[in-house]
Amino acid sequence: FVSLVRAYREHHCNYIFQLEKLSLGGVAFAMGLLRLPKMPELSGFKVTHFSADSSVDISALKFKDKAREKARRVREEKQAAAAED
Repeated sequence: FVSLVRAYREHHCNYIFQLEKLSLGGVAFAMGLLRLPKMPELSGFKVTHFSADSSVDISALKFKDKAREKARRVREEKQAAAAED
């Protein structure tokens, strides 16, 4: 999704690939995104036809790679500790 948005924004044939006319919500939905990524290219755009799926707890999803999963848990613990302070 991020690559597609950046390609639309930076393409030389911007009269063909118009990011303003692209349904970003439709693309995100078609790609099966649970939430939109934080990216500067989306600032200033109103994304329609997309709503984040609140029935899925994203924080409960685990990385297949054990090292990345451990780093995620450590990062979440640090964020939780910082929120308590």
